[in-house]
Amino acid sequence: MKADLTLDLKVKVDIVMNEALNEAIDFFKTEAVYGRLFSDFAKKYRSLGRMSGNISLDTYTTEEKEAIARYLGLRQDLLIDQNMVSIRAFEQQLAIYRFDGITLKELVEAYYDIRLISNREKREIKLIEKYNFFEKLKETFPQLSYWLYYIQNQRNEPRWVHQLIEEDQSEFLNLISQLNRLIEHLPEKPIRLPVFAQQQLGDPHALDRNQRLSKLFLHKLSLDNADIEELAVIEVPNNSEEYSELLLRFNLLRDDITNDLTLVNILADTKVEDKQSVWRAAAQTNTVLNVPIRELLAVESLYPSNFSEKVHIVENSGVFSSIIDEVPQVPLICTHGQFNLATWKCLDLFDESTQFYYASDMDPKGIGMANRLIERYGDRVKLWKMDVESYEKAMSSDKDLTSRRIQQLKGLKVTVLKELKKRMIELKSPAYQEALLEEMIEELKIMIEKS
Repeated sequence: MKADLTLDLKVKVDIVMNEALNEAIDFFKTEAVYGRLFSDFAKKYRSLGRMSGNISLDTYTTEEKEAIARYLGLRQDLLIDQNMVSIRAFEQQLAIYRFDGITLKELVEAYYDIRLISNREKREIKLIEKYNFFEKLKETFPQLSYWLYYIQNQRNEPRWVHQLIEEDQSEFLNLISQLNRLIEHLPEKPIRLPVFAQQQLGDPHALDRNQRLSKLFLHKLSLDNADIEELAVIEVPNNSEEYSELLLRFNLLRDDITNDLTLVNILADTKVEDKQSVWRAAAQTNTVLNVPIRELLAVESLYPSNFSEKVHIVENSGVFSSIIDEVPQVPLICTHGQFNLATWKCLDLFDESTQFYYASDMDPKGIGMANRLIERYGDRVKLWKMDVESYEKAMSSDKDLTSRRIQQLKGLKVTVLKELKKRMIELKSPAYQEALLEEMIEELKIMIEKS
């Protein structure tokens, strides 16, 4: 019986408080200035997490200040001089108006029919909601759990992923569902990327580079391809060649026909005997082959037809043809400018004992390519006619290296290029392979005679 009376008393107190709060709301809605002032109280609470501090009256009219002064029981000229309202004084004044027991926070909340939450509380709530969101994702998509864990705990590097989540969680959930399907059905043998997208998602353009799903897919593959023990930040491919190479590691092809390179006097061990005979016949007749990535996928290993441990590489097709005209037996590769996926795939197929002798124009582009080659294959790469002496012989009379192009040299770290880079920065001129062509041919002739 006592418990029932206590409950009944509490209900009566709540009713009284509600009536007092309603009366207070009715009172403060008689003048518009209080709505404006309460809005400023709410902003202050969100900022501080409590009702305290002062509200500036800089933007309030004289009439509004007079109304506030009457409520506070102050002379109008004093409040105008102070030009601010003490939140504590405003709350204490509630008791004078028979609103004792009502806090200013309760009053503002009831006035606007809102719940005041501080900015700190909002951030905490947001963090909890995001944590729960990730935990649900990891439970729903175990195939993606490690990647999701990485995203969850690395806020800076994958910031764009967090922005996707903040923009629209339901859309992100849809993207993750599609990503999970792609990862679960990664092909066991090479397949073209648009065909894979069509098979799995019914849209051949779903993995086009400009699509959000494509970015997520690339990020996930980059994590899977990384060395977990040394992982600090996922290195996502930043150029077309690296992108194509990463996809190929997962049996996905962007373009297997036009992505090619040119070579001569190279033999191949292939998975199909008939294809091996093509390479053999070409080498026996010193026939030049344009080899797309499609054919390289059928190759198990490559080696020079003269069974030496040297393969020469040039990036200029004119230089390549001129060399073959004079030294038709030399094992030679032409990359046609910047390295593509076919280049990397081809060079990876050579035994580790094979030495690559690389020559290119001596300008920021050519030096950068040499730098990439050395970073990938280390001491197996020998620079061919790319020293300071050769540079000075072949240097163009035009000092046409702009400051922007010279700036590209400063990021190159390979030690063997240090002196050449320094001299090029001093002279501000490029040097071209064609000027060294006769020397290159003579060296190759001597090499062939000795082999």
